[in-house]
This record gives sequence, structure tokens and C-alpha cells, in this order.
Amino acid sequence: MNTFSTRTRRGAAILFSGVLVIAGLTLTGEATAGQDVAGNPTCSDLGYTHTYKVESPSAGTYTVDRDGMTAGLTVGTHADHTDPNPNNAIVGHDISTSAAGYAVVVKGGPGAIVYRSNSDGSLQAPPLHAPAVPSGKWPTISHFQLCWNEPAPPPGPGRIEVTKVVTGDGAPAGDDYEICLEGSAPSTDQQCTTITGRGTTTFENLQPGEYVVIETDPGPNYTVDGSGDTIVVESEATATATVTNTLNAPTEEFGRVEVTKVVTGEGAPADDPYEICLTGPTPATTTTCTTIVGADTATFEGLVPGTYEVTETDPGADYEVTIADATVEVTIGETTTATVTNEFVQQQSLPPTVPETPAVPETPTVPEAPTAATAPTEVASETSLPTTGSEGGIAVIATILVAAGIALMLLGRPRAPRELRRSSYQAISGRP
Repeated sequence: MNTFSTRTRRGAAILFSGVLVIAGLTLTGEATAGQDVAGNPTCSDLGYTHTYKVESPSAGTYTVDRDGMTAGLTVGTHADHTDPNPNNAIVGHDISTSAAGYAVVVKGGPGAIVYRSNSDGSLQAPPLHAPAVPSGKWPTISHFQLCWNEPAPPPGPGRIEVTKVVTGDGAPAGDDYEICLEGSAPSTDQQCTTITGRGTTTFENLQPGEYVVIETDPGPNYTVDGSGDTIVVESEATATATVTNTLNAPTEEFGRVEVTKVVTGEGAPADDPYEICLTGPTPATTTTCTTIVGADTATFEGLVPGTYEVTETDPGADYEVTIADATVEVTIGETTTATVTNEFVQQQSLPPTVPETPAVPETPTVPEAPTAATAPTEVASETSLPTTGSEGGIAVIATILVAAGIALMLLGRPRAPRELRRSSYQAISGRP
């Protein structure tokens, strides 16, 4: 009866052990306790790629450090099973590994016990031993094995290639667009990049995982598609994404520039005129210059997009001119501002003009001495003037009176013929 029972138990144990061997070869489930396995299972039988095996171990500690496995296994005799089987258990173990799973196989007698690591990498606490013999004792360890799988190399990096598409009438060809990634940390510190116009950019060295492609705000004139999409990156593979910007039809076709005139300085005139000009792409209006009186503003309307320069024609020596934002960018539907400041500067009075030294006149020319007059050859005889009341004076008076009488007679007489008058005239005057 006892013999039959013993044989029956052994047969059942062998059958059960065979089942466990098959299970051990086909299943990868975790075990928190040792499993009896009939025969002499190997690490490869159990599905492991790496083996550390010690035959007929003596009491002591055995170590291994290779292929991702570091361990120390101490063999000895357990206190509860000292007789008659020495070295019947692994009484201590210290295992540190990066392997995904491992096992310790203890062989003794007709079978072995397989101790598999738990999901957290821990192993059943010692003692680890072979299956007990019918007497209940643990047999001496014939050999033990440490089995593990070398960890797979980390997955290689992947990449994302982002294509930029810009559509819409009048869409500029040279605008900049910033594209960023959010998600699993890239292997590079650069998580954002800039695409100019239409084209592609590639984010390299990305850990496998999910990423979100994001375009930073391109402005109110665009509708953006593709920003916010989730992209899955696989090891050593290139994922693709597309971000499309569509230019909305603008409500205005032109822009404008508003120039503010500031006048500072003590005594600055309040109503001086200042000419402000705008130079750049041809504006829609022919007006490129305007006049601002005093401190005021002026607006240049109807400007096509582009770069413009604000200038002021010479306001005179009394002003120092400063222009803030002299170069301005005009965009559709937007107002760009600039400020022109004129500081009135008091002009310093000029020093008096020193008169030039007068020229010294030349020495005057001395006139030549006059020539002496020549004495007349004849001296006129002295003539005595008639004395008043003398005979000569009376005769003169008488002659005058006679002439006057004759004249009165002639005036009272009829006029003589022309020939007679002429002859009388000739007689009196002595002229022909």
C-alpha cells in the first residue's frame, strides 16, 4: 500500500512537472513562488537567452556581472534541512539587472524548481532549493542556473518633417512662420524653428512618442490648418505633418503712415511750416510730401506694402531734427507711426566785424609853378570919364531925348510899306 502510494505520488508529480515544463516553455506569466519542473530544464528551454550555471556548488557566494546582469548568489545548508544533505539551498541572493525578467533554476534529485522574478524585478526570498525528496528533505544542489534576457537596445530616434503651405491671392512669398513641437522631449534643445515662405523643416533626434505640431500666431490675416495636430514618432522613422496658411482677403488693399510733428525748445515759433516727405515703394497717391504747420500730425494714405523712409526737408539752422522710426514698414490695412522732433536752438550773435585798415593815400603831386605873364607892348592911354554935370553928360542926355521923340512920332504915324521900314532899319542899325 505504501509502495503503491509512493509510486502513485511520484507519477503524479512527474506528470504535473511535465505540465509545468510545457507551461514554462510557452508561457511568460509571472510567478511569485517556485515551480517544480521534472527533469533538467535549461535556460533556453525556459525562454531565456543568457545563462550563468554553476555545477556542484560548494558553500560560498557566486557572482556574475555581464550582459546587463549583476548578481551574487550564496549557497549553503539551510538550518531546517541540515541532515543528511549539505549545500541544499541558496540561502542568499543579491540581484541587480536591467533585464526585463530573469529566473533562478535550482536542480537536485530528479527535478528542479524554477524561481521567476516578479514584475517589479524582485525575486522570492531565500531559501531557494530543489524539490524535496520523499523524506521531505531538500537534496543537495547538483547545479543552479541564473537565466535572463539581455535588454533590447533603446529604440533609435525618429524625426518629424513639417511642410509649410501658404495659399491665397497676394500671399507674400517671404514671410517667416515659427513651427514648434510639444510632447516627448526631443534629444536636441531646439523645439522651435522658423520656415521662411513655403518649404519644409525637419525636427531630428526625437524620442519615439506623440508630439503636437504648433504654429505660433502668424497674424490675423491668416487661417491656419494643421497646427495642433498630434504626430506619432516611431523609432528610426520619419513622420510627416503639414501646416497650411491661407491668406484672408483683406478689407483694405493699402496701408498708411501717420507722422507726428513735435516742436521743442524755448522760443520756438508755434506756426512755422515743416515739409515732411515719404520715400519708398510707389504709393497709390502721387503725394509723397506734405506740410505740417507747428506741432501737428499728417497721414500718408494709400500706400502699398513695403519699406518707407520718413524725412524732413531742411527746416533751417534754427532747428535740430530727430526722427524716431525713420524707416517704417507698411502693411495692408494697418497704420504705421513715426515722430519727427524739431528742437528750436537759439542762434548765438555773431562777433562785431573789425573794420579793415584804411589805405594810406599816395603822396599828392606838387603842381608846377605858373609861367610869368608877358607884359603888353602898348599901354592904353588913360581916358577920363565925363564928370557929372559936364558938357559931355548934357550932350548924352539930349541925344536920348531926341531919340525918344523920334520914336513917339514914328508910333503915331501910319506904318510905311515893308520896303520903307526895311530901309529905315538898315539906316539906323547900319546892317544891310
